Amino acid sequence: LAELIDKVLREDFHDLDISRARVMLVEQAPQLLTPFSGRSQRYARRELERHGVEIRLGTAVKRVTEDEIELDDGEVIPTRALVWAAGVKAGGLAEKLGLPTGRGGRVTVEPDLSVQDHPNVFVVGDIADAPDGKGERMPQLAQPAIQGGKHAAEQIVRTIHRTPRTHFRYFDKGTMATIGRKSAVAELPNGTKLTGALAWVAWLMLHLLYLLGVRNRISVLFNWAWNYLTWDRGPRLILRPEDLPQTAHPLSDLERR
Repeated sequence: LAELIDKVLREDFHDLDISRARVMLVEQAPQLLTPFSGRSQRYARRELERHGVEIRLGTAVKRVTEDEIELDDGEVIPTRALVWAAGVKAGGLAEKLGLPTGRGGRVTVEPDLSVQDHPNVFVVGDIADAPDGKGERMPQLAQPAIQGGKHAAEQIVRTIHRTPRTHFRYFDKGTMATIGRKSAVAELPNGTKLTGALAWVAWLMLHLLYLLGVRNRISVLFNWAWNYLTWDRGPRLILRPEDLPQTAHPLSDLERR
């Protein structure tokens, strides 16, 4: 959002004072990027603040109205633009099925990802409340869903062939998060921790790798390259014609109407 305001909106809306725009990040936890190490958390905060993002840690949103937000420490922030990204809840299907659920309304599953008392029903992905083998629950990310889907398919084949089922074992391939252009954090299972441009390129390449089809990968790669070089965005909203500084002949009143 900070980059969008500074690099894109500044060029599209010449009659607005973009400098008045504020981007504020409110986080209830005492640090950003809770699943990451302290090094990655500190780097993320430095990068966000470098882009002008105001950060409120250890603070929760108490009340939201049409034109303001009140924090639990009493601070009132006037705004009409709120992006709510606090937590993930499973879809309503889990509750409607009447199955046992855990945190976030996720369906509680057995070690083989089948549902208790329903051995021929498997639940995977964000809707599954599955153990990670370390005393915690599986994160709601793409990799647990992909690996869980493959494991469930294997268990169905084993059931057909009347062979014993196996427990699901999640292989953590690492965690990544982008912070901005040429700015990201990545932590790999072997303990390697990347920050900055190298982590950002790794994040891009990984997402390209998981796209289906060579044509899609090439198309996305060219789009990314064009956006990187030009900061250009395809969609445009023309709300009102305006006299740009470089316009030689201002529009007449009739043309404006």
